Order: sequence, then C-alpha cells, then structure tokens
Amino acid sequence: EGSPSESINDWWVEAAPVSARLNWVASECRARQFKRVVELGSVDGGSLFALGKYAPEIEWHGVEVHPQAVANGKALAAKHNILNFNLHHASSFKAFASRVSDAEHARFKGHKTDLHRFDAVMVFEVLEHNSPEEGRRIVDAARDCVRPGGRVFITTPCGNWSLHDDKTQDLELRKDHILAFTVKRMEKFLNSL
Repeated sequence: EGSPSESINDWWVEAAPVSARLNWVASECRARQFKRVVELGSVDGGSLFALGKYAPEIEWHGVEVHPQAVANGKALAAKHNILNFNLHHASSFKAFASRVSDAEHARFKGHKTDLHRFDAVMVFEVLEHNSPEEGRRIVDAARDCVRPGGRVFITTPCGNWSLHDDKTQDLELRKDHILAFTVKRMEKFLNSL
C-alpha cells in the first residue's frame, strides 16, 4: 500500500545529504574502480539522489518492490530534471536478479542489452525488515546480481535492541523490524547461507 517511506521530497533531492554509510560505499567503489552499482531495497531512491551527486562517475541503480515508491522517486527525479536516475521496479529482488541473469545470457549470445551484472550490490537497512527465509533470498539475489570479483555491501542496525536475544524477534521496540542483528548474529546468518 503505497510508498514505505515518505523520507524524500524536493528538499532531499536538492540537498542530497551524503551519510557516513554512503560516503563509505562510494569511497570503496572508487578505490576498486567500480563503474556500476545497484542497491536492493531503494524505496523511493533517497540514496540514489545523494550518490549520483557525490560520485557521478559511477552508474548507480536501485531496485524496489513497492511500485508507488518507485513512482514517487521517478517523479521527483523528473521534476528536478535528473536524467541519470536509475530506479527499477521488480516484484522481488530474485525476479530482478533473474532479469540481470537473462540479459547477461542474451549478451553472450550476441544480443544487445543494457542490463548485466553489477560491480557491487548494496543491501542497506533491508534485512532486518524480513524473515530469515526472505533475508536468505535477498542475499541470494544480491549474489546473483554481482559480477565475479565484485562486492556485496550489507548494513543493518547493529545492536542488542531486541528484547528477545536468541530469537532475534523485535516485537516491542520497532514494529517494522523483524530481525535484530549483532555482529555475531550477522556472522551466523551469513554463514548459514
């Protein structure tokens, strides 16, 4: 039902604030000479506006499963005449990864396509909103989208703010968070893939 975020507006697009996390990922991508990066879970493209201004030499893409969020982001980009705003809608991140894979396969057969694997994939503040099973599908999709030798960057709120340490269920403090990660929980989660 609509956009899961109302965080960006005209002010956001004009200011395009670069957080420490976005500065870090842009620096990492520059250091590795990455040219194409995609974010899974872009909502309405808030990160894309900032990254596009901060590191315009990199082609930034975003994928979101909420069609209204994508429409909101694209409308703001059009309103501000931002031409390099690459926000894609997909029914799931796995569906987007399949489109990337299919396009890459077509390219190998000599067909022209704009979609191919990315140098890096960002999964920022997404996993905690999903069940462990869906989280595994998201990380699998990220792996499917990244080229060999590329990187998958994952961030999530890290701390013991869940009231349920072992179950990692956060029922009391943040209604939109299902998982609570600490460094050990993230290691365990990634090692279970």
